[in-house]
Amino acid sequence: MAARAPPFLSRWVPAGLTAEEQGRGAVLVVYVLIGALFSTVSAVLAGVNGLSVLAALNLAAALWSALALVTFFVTRRMALVAHLFIGGFAVTLALGALSSDPYDLSNVAFLQLVPLVAATLIGRKATIGWLLVTISIGVGAIAAGEHGYVIHQADPAPGFTHAMNFTFCALAGMAFVFSFWWERERAMEGMREAERHRVASLANIGHDIRTPMNGVLGMTDVLLLDPALPARHREMVETIRNSGGVMVSLINDLLDLSKADAGRLVIHPAPLDVRALATELKMLWEPVAARSGLALGVSVDDSVPRALLADGVRLRQVLSNLLSNALKFTTEGGVRVTMGATRARWSIAVTDTGPGLTPGQLERLFERFSHAEDHRTRSQQGTGLGLAVSRQLCQLMQGTLEARSRPGEGSTFTCDLPLTACAVDAPEQASAGAVKAGLKVLVVDDNAVNRLVARRLLEAAECKVTEATDGAGAVTAATGEAFDLILMDLHMPVLDGLEATRQLRARDYGGVIIGVSASAASDDEAQCRSAGMNDFLAKPVRAERLFLKLEEHRSAAL
Repeated sequence: MAARAPPFLSRWVPAGLTAEEQGRGAVLVVYVLIGALFSTVSAVLAGVNGLSVLAALNLAAALWSALALVTFFVTRRMALVAHLFIGGFAVTLALGALSSDPYDLSNVAFLQLVPLVAATLIGRKATIGWLLVTISIGVGAIAAGEHGYVIHQADPAPGFTHAMNFTFCALAGMAFVFSFWWERERAMEGMREAERHRVASLANIGHDIRTPMNGVLGMTDVLLLDPALPARHREMVETIRNSGGVMVSLINDLLDLSKADAGRLVIHPAPLDVRALATELKMLWEPVAARSGLALGVSVDDSVPRALLADGVRLRQVLSNLLSNALKFTTEGGVRVTMGATRARWSIAVTDTGPGLTPGQLERLFERFSHAEDHRTRSQQGTGLGLAVSRQLCQLMQGTLEARSRPGEGSTFTCDLPLTACAVDAPEQASAGAVKAGLKVLVVDDNAVNRLVARRLLEAAECKVTEATDGAGAVTAATGEAFDLILMDLHMPVLDGLEATRQLRARDYGGVIIGVSASAASDDEAQCRSAGMNDFLAKPVRAERLFLKLEEHRSAAL
């Protein structure tokens, strides 16, 4: 939040000023009012005691302060009024030093307040200018005093004068401190605004990349579902899918790193079937290991409960990063994943038979953009963000991620997490052959490629598909025909998916609605459920995840 005038001073500041001018204007008003008050009291005391010159001097200072205040409210020109006030203040202090009897050279020292006051009201260059002016006025006053050019007027109330000088010094010091606070607030707000723009820009970039990648990866899934696909062509399609998956993973790492820096990376714990997770890991990564001639083993100790409370999405992301690295840098032997538990913690260890790491490599392993290999001889591609993001995710899940390794002996990465058992089991992995439910599905998306991908995947599961291009069309279609399930994109013209869902629920539509989005926002799923959706799918939509959702909601749909 930008620095503004304190609430109790805001009524004293003219309207129509910027936040910075409001803060400085409040200080100026306080300066002027206190200066006018002290000058008026001093003028009255001097007049009562017959000190006409001193009375005239203080009266002139009070009138000058009043003129500055009126000018401020009439013109709203902060800089002009500040210069007027500072100039009058400097002249008053100089003449005041020459109006003492006996002459006291130390009174000239109060001229040091002038650049301090200037620093709280105007910019740096102007403050330097007033510093030079103050030095000139001070030297001139000292020279005049030393040569006897003084006004012999005995101060009628020296105690009051000292109190006034002390109060103004304290006020100037306090205002100077507050000016630093205002500047700091402005700088912090600028940094926060820049961070918000950075996160939003990255999210938009991620959305724009995920959308075409949904077409690339979705169509490769469709091709791989065809049992008649020749082996040679299958190999090429798998290469496209795997390369696309790596690209999406890199994008996710960059976005997650940006969210973590902005404090916007959120963990969503939910029941997780640990043994289903182990089966899924083996199913997904065993073909990758086999293509490199490596063995992959996944085991779960009996000490691990069947279901645990954890963020399955983030945990899968961590394990995918660890397995990808292990298989990437291992040329012979294999990789082993072991899961175990104690009374309060459970751990997942990924061990490989790769070349191992030196102590120096281990020390910088979790640094951002760090690579185990020298950049001139590096044989593997990557941003060097995967392990850094994985450690941050583990820490957000109240856990740790550590590595042990020796050159020539392989490496072990251990993810240690809190153990919270729960009674709800996660659903088993589904496939196109397992679904075969003949569901009537409405696909709602403004992007023709996304609709085509969803249609081809759903038709592979023997679903009957109807399409709509926006939320308004979805409401019309679902009102006129009964669908077992709706795949609803969130961001569409005319009517977005969230509002379309609210309208359908308001019309007592009881069918299953699954939200779909390429957005990188961490609260998309929460927004979907708040609007009345039953579930959420992130793009790119992969066949395995889509079929799993169909299997989960098949009983409710039918």
